[in-house]
Amino acid sequence: MSKGYFTQDGIDYNEIWNNQLLPGIERYNEVDKTDLEALFATWTDEQIFSYMVRSGNTFQKLGTIERPDRGLPAANGKFQGITEKFGTGFSYDENYLKDAKASQITEYQADIMEQDRMNIRSILLSVALLSSTDGFYNGSFASDEGITAPPKFGTIAHAAGHTHYITTGATYLTLDNCADLREHLLHHGYGVSRLVGLLNPADEKAVTKLVLPTASGIKVSNPLTDQVAVNGYITKAGGIEWVETAAVPAGYGVVIATNPAVPSQKPIRLIYPTNVSFRGLRIIPGSDASWPIRNAYYSRYVGAKTLHRGAGVVFQLTASGTYTDPTL
Repeated sequence: MSKGYFTQDGIDYNEIWNNQLLPGIERYNEVDKTDLEALFATWTDEQIFSYMVRSGNTFQKLGTIERPDRGLPAANGKFQGITEKFGTGFSYDENYLKDAKASQITEYQADIMEQDRMNIRSILLSVALLSSTDGFYNGSFASDEGITAPPKFGTIAHAAGHTHYITTGATYLTLDNCADLREHLLHHGYGVSRLVGLLNPADEKAVTKLVLPTASGIKVSNPLTDQVAVNGYITKAGGIEWVETAAVPAGYGVVIATNPAVPSQKPIRLIYPTNVSFRGLRIIPGSDASWPIRNAYYSRYVGAKTLHRGAGVVFQLTASGTYTDPTL
């Protein structure tokens, strides 16, 4: 970079690039996780790999010289997620740099990191809330699993049109709804997991109305009514831990079976590029090697896909009997 290119407060632009922006991105990629990612997602790359699709007891009684079947139908057992490229609509162009202070440049990078977290949340929830082949069981299985119905769990069989995208029959939840939501996870074998429910803050009343007094009489005091009376919100009801998040659209919710401490027991996979140099949030330098901050911008390749398709159930708070995808 030619001499004389400094911020408004006299800091060399290359000093900011080498000592602030690049190390900041490196630290962010090494340690930062969004709240939803920590709860129910882990990372893998774009390579295809095989996983077990259970169908009853996968052990077989064999004769002396027999060998077992492979255990995976020919068309299924393949998991692959594809990344898409995301980037900022802003770059460090000259019109911005000529008037910027060093603190403004680093603060802008902090804003970009928060936008990246929001994007990760959006990608995770798009996979969960949209009834697509990348989400939970949605009534169509042949394209991904090569099977006509979800695998049995013990003696529990599932119909070909089995779906985890349902409606509550009202604009609020009941304990009957909670039992239905839990059943959708338990009958696939996820009873030992943590069941975490996500709701928009505007739908807090959908949970609190589980135990609010009714017009016909006041409910007998119990731990749930007492908690609502004191705190105004239930953190656990119907066997589900309820969490407010504005990332979920109003009128919808999702309950996910997960084990945050064990990556393999998190149901959703975030996908990063197989090429390690393209992973994480990146700052792409401008074309001038002597002044890399000029026209630099931020980019990330990322995708998502549900691996454990029975480990989540999505509900719409509506009197309609038909689930419709939200606009995200």
